[in-house]
Amino acid sequence: MVTGSNLRRTAGLAALSALFAVAALPSVAAAHPPQRILATDGAPAAHALIVDRSGTVHVAIERTDARGIWYATNAGGAWHAERVTRRDDVEPAITIVRGTVIIAFARLGDDGESNGIFTATAAGLGWEIARVTREVDRTPSVDAHDGTVHLVFRNARYQGSLTYMTLGGSPSSIAQYCCSGLPSLRVNEQGRPFVAFSLTYGGLVLGRRTNDGEWINEVVDRHKTRAPQLVLAYRPTLGYLRKREGPMVRAWFGSQVNDVGSWGIRGLPGGDRRFDLVVEGDEINAFTIGERGSERAGRILWTFMANDYRGTILVRGPRDVRSLEVERVGRGDGSIGTSVVIVYGRDDGVWTTTN
Repeated sequence: MVTGSNLRRTAGLAALSALFAVAALPSVAAAHPPQRILATDGAPAAHALIVDRSGTVHVAIERTDARGIWYATNAGGAWHAERVTRRDDVEPAITIVRGTVIIAFARLGDDGESNGIFTATAAGLGWEIARVTREVDRTPSVDAHDGTVHLVFRNARYQGSLTYMTLGGSPSSIAQYCCSGLPSLRVNEQGRPFVAFSLTYGGLVLGRRTNDGEWINEVVDRHKTRAPQLVLAYRPTLGYLRKREGPMVRAWFGSQVNDVGSWGIRGLPGGDRRFDLVVEGDEINAFTIGERGSERAGRILWTFMANDYRGTILVRGPRDVRSLEVERVGRGDGSIGTSVVIVYGRDDGVWTTTN
């Protein structure tokens, strides 16, 4: 197992020689061998990951070789996968509320247009399907807090207006004529929702909902961006892709040398595929996919950033990776550990490993 402190030491040694000299930095073996959790004929179109506080992993999957949403979990030890829906359902997002798994997704009609956002709720031995919206809505993002499910989605018309609601609540507008791609919603410990989204014609926005129900939006990067990943730690941390520059992270970077800190944007190694972050205190762990055409194309790169140093290591084992997500691993006592579970897609299915 690679703990945060072990990784910090590895990164510190690497920083003394060549920061971000990826080819010269060490590989770190996964704590467990990679395991395929669902075989597919072709890479999955999308997958969404959550780990509950008992350490059980839950994954919602959109396949390219079989219609519908699929669900996989390691509850009970061995991995089990099942089909949740059999319609043209896409773009799954997953959350857990009071121990119940809920998957949000968009359902397409025969014309390829969305018929709205739906949810699948685990119920005994089956799933309950419910319709949430009736507009041309896509790309849901969900989070839960204190028994409430929060939902953000984009209207596929009118240049992608963005809407927020709670399940059972009334929708409210975040931004009109604004957005492209997947938004990223997170709810903080006080129950306040935040959302990151990319503007259609350039710019990355971080928004938060006020006590009176209004949204305050701030442009945090004016370049062309996509695929934001929002993490709420001590301060919001954003991972995203910047056009022609690749993976970026925007965060509060402190310093042990001069005891100051400031917001900053820093580049990461990797290609143009969506990536994910794990943030622990002042330590940022970014998991990216090696750039196509490079010697580490399709490999998982782990960039560790903390205070005055950063370094990149390679997660040995996974290769030919097309998509990935990471979450911290829960312990049996309900606390969260320092190791992470990685779920990734390849042409032959959905895989997982733990570091």
